[in-house]
Parts: sequence; structure tokens; C-alpha cells
Amino acid sequence: MLLRQYKRVRRELGKKFHYRDIKKVYTIVLFEKSNSVFKSFSKDIYIHRFQQQSDSGIELNLLQEYTFICLDIFDDIIHNEGRNAGDESGERIAGDRDAEDKR
Repeated sequence: MLLRQYKRVRRELGKKFHYRDIKKVYTIVLFEKSNSVFKSFSKDIYIHRFQQQSDSGIELNLLQEYTFICLDIFDDIIHNEGRNAGDESGERIAGDRDAEDKR
């Protein structure tokens, strides 16, 4: 993705191109069924964010970050809490509130 952006921006800007013209790329991976690494790590954490890091301690603003979202773990958490998907405060989504109001 980053290389694709680099090629596009370089082609568009030509000689005016500078590396600061490249924007950060966020790669989001959704797992319907996560593998054992995610499941063995925690049954309560379903969002995992990764960034590249130097082994020497130098800090650079690198242009690629990754987020892995394990939908099966998320579903287990919501199911076990006995509520439907909503925000973190436990508020139900609008469609569920409408259905409850009709009862």
C-alpha cells in the first residue's frame, strides 16, 4: 500500500515530489476467525495495534501502522456480557433500542 502511494504521488508531482508528500498508511485486518496466537494471548482483547520500532531506541515517524481486529473474540465478549454491540459504555445500538421501546 505504501509503495502504491509512493508511485502514485511521485508520478503526480514529478520533479516537485518530496518524501514528506507521502501520508501515513493504516492497514486494518479483520479476522472472522482469529488464529491461536490471538486467542492464547487474551480472551478479552480483540484489537491489536502494531507499529514498527527500532532496536536501537531511535524514534522515527514511520509511515505504516497495522491494526488487527478479531471479530470472533469481539463476538464472544459481547455474547458473554449479555448485551448487543454498542459503544464501550454498554449503550445498545439504535435498532435495538427501537425494538425495546415497542415492547
